[in-house]
Amino acid sequence: MKAPELSEVELFLRLALAVALGGLIGVEREWRDRTAGLRTHILVCLGSAAFTIVSAYGFREWAVDISSATRPNINSDPTRIAAQIVTGIGFLGAGAIFRSDDGVRGLTTAASLWIMAAIGLAVGAGYYELAIEATVLILLVLIGLRQVSHRINRSNRGEQVPLVMHVNGAAAIGSVLDSIAHVSGGVSNFTVSTPQRDHPGRNLAFDLTLPVDSSISDVVGRLALLDGVDSISANEVPIDGGPD
Repeated sequence: MKAPELSEVELFLRLALAVALGGLIGVEREWRDRTAGLRTHILVCLGSAAFTIVSAYGFREWAVDISSATRPNINSDPTRIAAQIVTGIGFLGAGAIFRSDDGVRGLTTAASLWIMAAIGLAVGAGYYELAIEATVLILLVLIGLRQVSHRINRSNRGEQVPLVMHVNGAAAIGSVLDSIAHVSGGVSNFTVSTPQRDHPGRNLAFDLTLPVDSSISDVVGRLALLDGVDSISANEVPIDGGPD
């Protein structure tokens, strides 16, 4: 059986395509400031392609017909190394997933690393059309469906607004939290500044989330009227009934 061969030009083109496709997805992840960005996605795609090429073409001196009587105990499986990429990439993807106060983050980035390995496999095996079409679809999912996902989450959980408040005394902090709890609101990423000698007040910073049937603008207005609340600010407070 004649062993497969790969020219230097085609070898370079496959590796270059892996870098280009990995870079396209990596740019989107880098732009979103995710844990795995441009370089990580390029390396995953390039590494998968390189492993696939080595697995298919790197051991061609052992790629013999298993029915040959001269070397009956030698068997070559060109997919053996490439198959380990599927399981091995899981360890790298797990490193991109972490738990925070408001849930689990990094799942999309971990999935993008996983599919990058698949694209690298396809490029290394010479399935250029599959790799390019899959990359286009990934970009469509990451960019085009982002707003759809945001609208679905917003309709289920309501708006989330980051607030910064200046209050006087610990009693005011309790009043703020009690007022939010009264309307079944959620608070995440809550921080309180240490009072200074010249400025006894404290700054509260947190993300406020309310059910869909509650008005964030009304709640923010009520918080501003509480005793001990000197000021309250937000980057943007959604106005109910406005354009979506």
